[in-house]
Amino acid sequence: MFFQSLIGRTPQDQPIVWVGEAGISQTGMPVIIGKTQATVQSDANGLAGFPLSTGGISGDVAILGSASIGNASVQFAAQELGP
Repeated sequence: MFFQSLIGRTPQDQPIVWVGEAGISQTGMPVIIGKTQATVQSDANGLAGFPLSTGGISGDVAILGSASIGNASVQFAAQELGP
């Protein structure tokens, strides 16, 4: 399974506002500050894991990504809230 994710921050550290289950709303384009990707083998149960990381970046950070195999893919999103 192939995983990839983008780590982003909104301009001037504006708060990230989630709309629905998979959308992000903000007043400007997010600033992409990192990315990760990896190919992971599934286990005997068909499960594969991909650890999410902000790469040491603190503050309001969003991680948006996808997991794909063959022609199928699924999107995922996570958020870290800063102090």
